[in-house]
Amino acid sequence: YLLREGDRDDLLDLALECYEAALDAYQKLGMPVKAARVRCGIGNVYRTRQRGERNGNIERAIATYRSALEELTPADTPMDWAMAQYNLGRTYGERTRGTVAENLARACSCLDAALTVYRPQTSPANCCTVAAALGGFRARTQEWYRAAAAYRVALDAAEGLYRASLLRVGREAELSEVRGLYGEAAQ
Repeated sequence: YLLREGDRDDLLDLALECYEAALDAYQKLGMPVKAARVRCGIGNVYRTRQRGERNGNIERAIATYRSALEELTPADTPMDWAMAQYNLGRTYGERTRGTVAENLARACSCLDAALTVYRPQTSPANCCTVAAALGGFRARTQEWYRAAAAYRVALDAAEGLYRASLLRVGREAELSEVRGLYGEAAQ
């Protein structure tokens, strides 16, 4: 079943309503970490939402991720914290308010933070995704050596995933996932 654009927006609005209800419930129950996870979901909806003013949606996503990061910590909830940092970084990378340089610096800072948790040996899939995004942002800021270093981390993580795949079909899937990564790293 393919969604039309209007259907997608309607579903995102419904998701937003559900997230808001869950957030209210977790706050009333005094469950801050669960509330923070829900805030991350709300941020994801705003980041991908087409309905409404795009800049406003991006600003709401940023505020929501930042609010979630007040409860999530690398010591207590490292994976949730790292994912929130990644999503916040991606959102700063899409932001049009402020200067491009400032937004990309914030994006890189968030992705660097996420990579303190996502390592090639322990979280290779997430590490590959975050490091590749960081490489792209560093390239946009013309920080070539830092971009190359980020791409190297992504490629190391991808190689680990490839080696861990036992079946040929798994290895082919891993290769298809990172096919463009080598080209991006070479640019």
